[in-house]
Amino acid sequence: MRADAALIAGAFVGSIALTVVLIVVLHIPFVLLFLPIIPFLLRPRRRPTVKRCASCGWQTDDPRHEYCPCDGSALVTDTI
Repeated sequence: MRADAALIAGAFVGSIALTVVLIVVLHIPFVLLFLPIIPFLLRPRRRPTVKRCASCGWQTDDPRHEYCPCDGSALVTDTI
């Protein structure tokens, strides 16, 4: 989650800095450099769902698993 925020912040700062440099040096407004990061800002945040076995601690993020392959007990759903 923090890596996504750092990536978005870095892309935003880099895009703004590059736009300012191009405006000052070339006297051309490159406002379209900001547009590629807009989808990252507007996408919904989906938290990964992890299922784990209460008995042995086995974990998976595969939604197809309902039972532990080690001991056959039902998996408990956790959100990170």
